[in-house]
Amino acid sequence: MNANSIIPIALSLFLNLHAEPTTLRWDKLSRLPDKEGFAGMFAGISNGAMLAAGGANFPDKKPWQGGEKIWYDTIFVLGTPDGKWQIAEQKLPQPLAYGVSISTGEGLLCIGGGDAEKHSRNVFLLQWKDGAVKSTAWPELPQACAFMSGARMGDVIYIAGGLESPGAVQAMHTFWSLDLAAEGSQRKWQTREPWPGSERHLAVAGVAEGGFHLFSGVALKADPEGKAERIIPYLNDAYRFTPGTNNTRGQWSRLPNMPRPVAAAPSPAMTVGAGLLIMGGVDGSMVGMKMSSHPGFTHDILRFEARTNVWSYRGTLPGDSSRVTAAAVVWDDTYVVVSGERAPGRRSPNVYRAAERKADSK
Repeated sequence: MNANSIIPIALSLFLNLHAEPTTLRWDKLSRLPDKEGFAGMFAGISNGAMLAAGGANFPDKKPWQGGEKIWYDTIFVLGTPDGKWQIAEQKLPQPLAYGVSISTGEGLLCIGGGDAEKHSRNVFLLQWKDGAVKSTAWPELPQACAFMSGARMGDVIYIAGGLESPGAVQAMHTFWSLDLAAEGSQRKWQTREPWPGSERHLAVAGVAEGGFHLFSGVALKADPEGKAERIIPYLNDAYRFTPGTNNTRGQWSRLPNMPRPVAAAPSPAMTVGAGLLIMGGVDGSMVGMKMSSHPGFTHDILRFEARTNVWSYRGTLPGDSSRVTAAAVVWDDTYVVVSGERAPGRRSPNVYRAAERKADSK
């Protein structure tokens, strides 16, 4: 990007980053039947019900108290938005968290993820039918991956970035796609040209106006002891991938930088009209703060207008609803954020739902 292009982008941000009233109506669904809640759950829709599965938390003591992080294989089922969560008798194939969840016409597709020991290439479909959850293996990812971002656009799923292993000191610069319309041996992951920016994990994906969008995230480096260290500031760049005709190569384009990083915000972002709403996220400004006194994550909502490439602030999240590492699900034209982290080391079992406020509603 040259200097001449930076000036109009900066001017656009200056003119448009005034706070505007939120266009959303929020309420709560039934709480997950767990006192802590989970980070990094899989969540999506199968046969009209919402499934939420896996995740990780600190069930006994917090990290600063020496608590151990535990991964889960539990599957929860919510039959209707006004119902109560039930615990399925069936389990995930293994305890997993921090993968990507995609609702498909066949069920909930759970992609990658990992545990304390390793990350996974596994992909499997969860289907809720006749009071039970069925799990079916799908084509594996090209590499093990967790903490990536992904979304479905039409019949194609896109997966970007992530970490190949728990001890990785560099994030992945990978971009994969899976065509849901393909059948049999033709249904396999394709490796595509990645975005023209830094490798990253904990990015936010979104789909609007015929494009897959990639926002923010975190890059890593090795510290003096050879362990992973997050690079500060977190990333605030943004990109759009526009597929080619008939799912051919396609093209990436650089978008205006974000007003602030939004790493680990609920993903995919909420599509509203021609725009995308990003709920909260982490900007890296509190790295180093004592976890025991962390105030929680930002409540700001950012909007990206995909037709004009303009950013704006669109109000704030209600109450204690700001979450990171939380799955986001579209259910009956509403946007549902399932559990997640409310502060480092602290989860929440609350489930929030947002719906677009109509012009004639109060």
